[in-house]
Amino acid sequence: MYTDIIERIRRWISHTFYVNSRVGNISLNIAAICAVGIILSINANVIVKAANGGKMPVVVEKNYVYYMSESHVLADDETTLGFLGDWITIDREMVFPEGETPFIKFMGKLLNFPPGKNIVASPGDVGMWIGISVGILALFLPFMCALWHYAKKIRVI
Repeated sequence: MYTDIIERIRRWISHTFYVNSRVGNISLNIAAICAVGIILSINANVIVKAANGGKMPVVVEKNYVYYMSESHVLADDETTLGFLGDWITIDREMVFPEGETPFIKFMGKLLNFPPGKNIVASPGDVGMWIGISVGILALFLPFMCALWHYAKKIRVI
């Protein structure tokens, strides 16, 4: 009786390790690609700031109300590499119409969104946001697969 239970547990664990070793390799590769993408995105932001005197150029319409810190400057004729500057506008009411849920607040802190303000982002910012989000999901993938595997084995699902 007890040996049968122990044998079943051993088979579940060994099969889960096999599944997770394959999924784990894939998810680690995805996370490594995301890390490289994040580094390239950070470098794009550093390059455009270095080309413009240490300030991030912002290219927006005059009537758009957005958050702008002291590290930003409005783009003009002297701006170089403007296509790498902040030009992607994100309206908070359009993206988050239901308000600030706890998940949105957490992701806003993680992705460095100013709370309650409209955002102007650069291609480097968007690359960092995608890399961070996909990288975190890729790192959690083996754990989710293990939970799914155990739930199927004990007939919860």
